[in-house]
Amino acid sequence: MSPADQRDEKKFQRNVFVLDRLMTYIENFISILCFSAMVVLVLTGIASRFIFHIPFMWLEEASRYLMVAGVYVGVSMGIREKAHLGLTFVVDLLSPKPQKLLRMALNALLIFLCLYFSYYTISFMYQVQTNGQSTPAMQFPMWIVYIPMGIGFIFGAIRGMMVFWNDFICKDHILSYSDDEVQAN
Repeated sequence: MSPADQRDEKKFQRNVFVLDRLMTYIENFISILCFSAMVVLVLTGIASRFIFHIPFMWLEEASRYLMVAGVYVGVSMGIREKAHLGLTFVVDLLSPKPQKLLRMALNALLIFLCLYFSYYTISFMYQVQTNGQSTPAMQFPMWIVYIPMGIGFIFGAIRGMMVFWNDFICKDHILSYSDDEVQAN
């Protein structure tokens, strides 16, 4: 490998590392914000309903959408940490070379599915926006509620590509995983 190629590879690795840290920060911020706001809204809803006897339906609806937003952003976090469901029983029965090939195929399938769901989520958001649909209690534009789903799948596809590159292409692993994942490999 020429010195220019080595510099390009190091620059690419540095960019992947920076992108990983940035995405992790964004995911953590959104998740913490969504779940914290959800807890506050649920507790406020409980207090308004049972203490003051004034139910606010929009609190339940908003907390539901915040939970969904946190979960879909968490998709990307799960892919990065390899916390998604896997067929480890089948993979573990294979010898090392077929194991690696199957893991590569499953990772590629995961990337494809995230891209597929991203595309259809964005198409669906456009349809909902065109129809002018709004949420029942808050009368909030419904297409905005689907944005976290799109972000989660787009981030999931990016994370899947990063994991694929880190685990199967790159010589120096840039991404570090949780202790459980390192022990599982």
